[in-house]
Amino acid sequence: MKPDRHPPARRLRTVVRAVAAAAVVLALAGLAYQQLAERRDAQRFPPPGRLVDIGGHRLHLLCAGTGTPTVLLEAGLGNDVNHWSGLFEALAGEGRVCAYDRAGLGWSEAGPMPRTPARLADETARLLAASGEAAPFVLVGHSNGGAHVRLLAQARPGEIAGMVLVDPNAPHPDGCPPMPFATRAGFGTLAALAGFGLPRLLLPTLFPLERSALPAQARTTHGALRARTAALRAVWSEARAGCDLVAAAEAVPWPAGVPVEVLSAGRRPPQLAWVPQAHRAMAQAAGGRWTEVAGAGHWIQLEQPEAVLAAIRRVRSAPAGN
Repeated sequence: MKPDRHPPARRLRTVVRAVAAAAVVLALAGLAYQQLAERRDAQRFPPPGRLVDIGGHRLHLLCAGTGTPTVLLEAGLGNDVNHWSGLFEALAGEGRVCAYDRAGLGWSEAGPMPRTPARLADETARLLAASGEAAPFVLVGHSNGGAHVRLLAQARPGEIAGMVLVDPNAPHPDGCPPMPFATRAGFGTLAALAGFGLPRLLLPTLFPLERSALPAQARTTHGALRARTAALRAVWSEARAGCDLVAAAEAVPWPAGVPVEVLSAGRRPPQLAWVPQAHRAMAQAAGGRWTEVAGAGHWIQLEQPEAVLAAIRRVRSAPAGN
C-alpha cells in the first residue's frame, strides 16, 4: 500500500467541508428561529392602531381623542409609537393626537429602499392624505424625528399649525462628521444578519432598552418589534442617511407664521455640549422659543413628559399667524 502523500491537505478539506456544513445548518436554523419568533411576536403584540395603505405598503397609525388641531408624533431613529407612552394618553385627553411608525419600524410594513429623507417625508404626507385625518396638524418630532417633521411641513404647506422639536438632531458646527467605524460596523452587521436570528439575541446587550426609560410593557413590545428583520434593515438605512437628513431639514425654510418650540435635554455627554447652542439657533431662525429642560436626558418625552406637554399646549393655543 502506498503511503498517502497529502494527509494534511486531505484533513484540511475535511475540516472545511465540516465547517461549511455546520454554517449551513446554523444559517437554516437561524432563518427558522427568526421567522417563528416574528410570527409569535405578531400574535403576542397586535397593532394598537390601524394599518393604512399608502400605495405599495401599509403604515401603522394610532389615533385617539377629538378636536383640532391634531397633534402628530414622530419618533426618532429606530423608535416607534411606544416611545410616546404616557404623553400620548395625556394628549388624547385634551384633543386629537396621532402617532405612527415609519416603514419597517414598529408595526409598519417594510418600504422601498433606501430610506431617504425625501422618501420618508413623501410617505408620511401620503399617510396623512390616505388616513382621512383632518388638518391642521401640530408636528412633534423627537431626535431624528425633529428633522423629519421639518421636511413634512414643507410637503404639506398650509396644513401646519405648529411644531415642537424634542431634542432634535442639529447641524454639527464642524459639518457632519462621518459615522464612527464601530457604529457603522454594528448597524451594518445587524442589518446583514437580520434574517438569521442572531441580532434578536444580541439587541438586549447592544442596545439595553431599559436605558431608554420606556415603561415595562412598552419596553417589551418595542424589543420584539425592533428585532424584526424589516426593522433592522430600516434602521440601518435611516442611520446611513443621517447627514443627508439634517442637511435636507436645514435647507428648507421654516413655515411662515407657525409657532415653533425647541426643547433641549439639560443632561448630555460632554462631547455633545455644542447641541444646546445649535438648538437655540434653530429656535431663533424659526422665530420660536427655546427651552432647556433641566435634568432631562435625550428622552425628554419619557423622562419629563410634562415639559413636552406644556410646549404642545403653548403651540396649540397660539393665535393663528404667530
